[in-house]
Amino acid sequence: MQVEARVADFRNLNPWRGRRFDAVICTGNSITLVPQWEGMARALKCMAKAARPAEGIVIVGLHNYLVPRRAGKAIVLRRAEPHLDPAEILFDVHRFGERRVEVDYLFLRRVSGRWRPRTYTKAYWLLEPEALAAAMTAAGLQGVGLLDISGQRPYSGEEWLLAVGHR
Repeated sequence: MQVEARVADFRNLNPWRGRRFDAVICTGNSITLVPQWEGMARALKCMAKAARPAEGIVIVGLHNYLVPRRAGKAIVLRRAEPHLDPAEILFDVHRFGERRVEVDYLFLRRVSGRWRPRTYTKAYWLLEPEALAAAMTAAGLQGVGLLDISGQRPYSGEEWLLAVGHR
């Protein structure tokens, strides 16, 4: 069986106007990178329209930054396991605002005996999972449910989750 897959900007799926897909998948917490709330709502509507009526699903991955905020985690060590790679350390610094979080991603890599830093920053919406589900419903999706990141169990408060709805 062959599966056709396409990569597209979820804010504008017009190149496939008239085409509908079995699944529209938005991963990596990218929905919360859209600068304005209205833009995120438009993107969800665009994804819903691209899903096949009655059969298509829309899956949106979300990093619930409210979990580390509530736990008071401003610095998160993502990897420093010598057994994996003793020459690499990764950590994030969270700067929480009222409605957004800025995350500084810091990578330290040992090259030729010296630590070399690399950084970048992204700003995300602080989005309650239930608010994402409501926005997906408002975009025209039905039966929106929240699942753990594996998609196997109902969401129960972890940092990563999937919101899934059908057309």
